Amino acid sequence: MSKRFVKNLFIDKFGSLNHLSKKIKKSCGRSFGKIVSRNRFTGSKKKIRILDYYRSLWNIFGIVIKFDYDCIKKISVILISYPQGILTYINNLSGIRFGSIIFSGSIIDKNLIKSGNSTFVGNIPYHNKINNLEIKPFKGSQYLRSSGCFGKIIKKNLLYCWIKLKSNNFIKISNLCFVSIGSIKIIKYNLNKYKKAGINYLYGKKPNVRGVAKNPVDHPHGGGEGKKSGKSISMSPWGKLIKGKKTSSKR
Repeated sequence: MSKRFVKNLFIDKFGSLNHLSKKIKKSCGRSFGKIVSRNRFTGSKKKIRILDYYRSLWNIFGIVIKFDYDCIKKISVILISYPQGILTYINNLSGIRFGSIIFSGSIIDKNLIKSGNSTFVGNIPYHNKINNLEIKPFKGSQYLRSSGCFGKIIKKNLLYCWIKLKSNNFIKISNLCFVSIGSIKIIKYNLNKYKKAGINYLYGKKPNVRGVAKNPVDHPHGGGEGKKSGKSISMSPWGKLIKGKKTSSKR
């Protein structure tokens, strides 16, 4: 049995199921000990949820028992309980509520074509919103997985199907590719309120000191008695031009 299936409800200190999540290693903006991205930090310890992009349990009904948030992928996820105590994580879709019934199968009835259910692309009618799209059959979903994404079926024949993506591009895939019905729930980040300065430190952002506040050995803009304007053109800490630099190699 795969690790994404578990038969108990052991919840760790991160608020996630122990066997349905894993820790990730952060780079802190360094590569082999050298700083490659300034003002970055590991931040608080986080865990990533293991999502079932294959919809491995077919022709079985499941029920939504918990809503969760993946702070690494920045998406909302839901926990589904199947018979015999099997649990899985999937993306949270619009229209899903606590206690909703989820179904995935190769053959699906017309009454089951609603948000949350999954089946082959060939079984879904035209102009229905879809997400978690497979590119090759039984490879797992690769497209339309981020917040607010969905696609639409524009055209299909006996073998292939043409789908319009969120970027207004069209792709041609096999009718045996597995997809989910509906659109992924949107998370409005513009409504977040940062109530204290230390919350950015938890997100992995370090303070950024201005160049004019540094010493001359640390920055080209540093030094001097008080603040001087126009003493040098804008430069990076390593003495490279920032403004007015030529962007073309033509003379």
